[in-house]
Amino acid sequence: MNNTELHKDKVVKLNMLMPGRTMMKLIGVFAALGLLFWAFEWNKLCIISLAVAGGVTLILFLLLVIEAYQNNCLDRLFIWRDDEEMEDY
Repeated sequence: MNNTELHKDKVVKLNMLMPGRTMMKLIGVFAALGLLFWAFEWNKLCIISLAVAGGVTLILFLLLVIEAYQNNCLDRLFIWRDDEEMEDY
């Protein structure tokens, strides 16, 4: 089975490179705002902005775990298909 046949199997992979960068920038902005609000002793805004930064961090972490799992499954699939091709020869 070659690569063109493999792509016909509708393998959908979660690609987190660009969304991850955007989420990291968002986390940095909200964390900086939280520290700024903390310096001015605006406690409610500080808590809200740090909570948003923490929530985005949690979502990013979960998406990265999903992507790592998908990579592991795809690697196993490629190894399995390569082994099948070798047995045919």
